Amino acid sequence: MTTAAVDREERSEYHLVVTCHDAGDGVNDSSSLESSREIIISVLDENDHAPQFTQSEFNVSVAENAPPGTELYRLNATDADFGPNAKISYRIRSQDKDGEGSLSVNPTSGIVSTEISFDYENPPRELVFEVTATDEGDPPLSASATLKLFVQDTNDERPRFERPSYFFNVSESSLPGTIVGSVVAVDADASPRFARVVYRIRRRTGNSSGDETGTRNDGDDAFVVDVNSGEVRTVRRLDRELRSVYVFTVAASNDVDYDVTITSPRHDDRPEVDVTVYVDDVNDNEPVFVFPGSARGDIAYVATSLINRVSYAHVSLPISGRCFHHVVVKIMESLQSSETCCVSL
Repeated sequence: MTTAAVDREERSEYHLVVTCHDAGDGVNDSSSLESSREIIISVLDENDHAPQFTQSEFNVSVAENAPPGTELYRLNATDADFGPNAKISYRIRSQDKDGEGSLSVNPTSGIVSTEISFDYENPPRELVFEVTATDEGDPPLSASATLKLFVQDTNDERPRFERPSYFFNVSESSLPGTIVGSVVAVDADASPRFARVVYRIRRRTGNSSGDETGTRNDGDDAFVVDVNSGEVRTVRRLDRELRSVYVFTVAASNDVDYDVTITSPRHDDRPEVDVTVYVDDVNDNEPVFVFPGSARGDIAYVATSLINRVSYAHVSLPISGRCFHHVVVKIMESLQSSETCCVSL
């Protein structure tokens, strides 16, 4: 018979010593005999304790694009009971529709894992779940806690140029620092640190020879692109008569220290765009006579034969060399008016 309430969680065993003795001869107490026996009393467990989590709320993060099956957290609940009453199994349930089927928990180990791959650019970016720990008592007891999942952004989007190529014009009389145009690339990452785009002119290592039109596959000697805005500017004065077209490549990236020096063909993970700059001509060169020389002289022409021949060279475009046609017309008008003419130069 118990004399007080017992609690197995406070004390699971009691050790008692039971002693029995007889009455002896009834005259002398010393004639009484006795024997003792130790009795161990084990207190049987009742399922009177529910499982307990170490905290009421868990904050867990996962990087976007992490593959399904990624382990996020190990739940740990304890139960003060014994045996089956202390054996715990775990369950997880989404608190909103968007999170259904996205996480799972191993019922025995309590390891929470992903069932899908998350995309930070495709919300929601925060999900709330209820996790439950249940023992195997009869009746079973359980406890619940909140698990909040936060999706973290990664730099998984490449910058993309708005156009497949860019074409600009600039006058050969433009001063160094003249804005030729702008290239624009955008990055779909949501976080500002990953969406920031920087620009560089891609440099070719080794020699770069030009063709007959004066084009080359780089422009870093004549142009520079603003690392933040994408504005293309001239570095020096240009001369269309020396080079009329520049073709170079601008690369976009997220890292200001991005190395755009390459020796191999462009890669898919390096967004690039070709930029072509046409140098517009201005009338900045006077006609130059090849014959006669600088000394003043007369050239005589007759109707049937040409005694001397006048010629000149002009390094500008034909549209800017109209004086050639003007001289020829004047000579022809003189020839039509007389058999002999003289043109003073």
